[in-house]
Amino acid sequence: LSPEITAGAVISGAYVGDKISPLSESTVLAAQLNGVELYKHIRTQLWTTVPAAVIALIAFILLGLNQHSAFDSTITNNELTRFNELFHITPWNLLPLIFLLALSVA
Repeated sequence: LSPEITAGAVISGAYVGDKISPLSESTVLAAQLNGVELYKHIRTQLWTTVPAAVIALIAFILLGLNQHSAFDSTITNNELTRFNELFHITPWNLLPLIFLLALSVA
């Protein structure tokens, strides 16, 4: 896909994550300023965030299906090789995320 469409999808996902994550500073701040319990605030946010996310998802799927470009696997392979040289990713990298999720629910 084009870099523009990819950037739009990433920004849309970040927006959704920011609105419904209990770890998001703006979500926590908005709930505290209004004196509302955090998870009640997140449930309220879902009424506007989920429909927008579904519309964006459908739009990105349609844009992706209509995208006709030649796929060059050498570029992807080169990028993956560069990532493997820069980062050492293992399942242990998920441990902080699991820890944060467990503590936010508890």
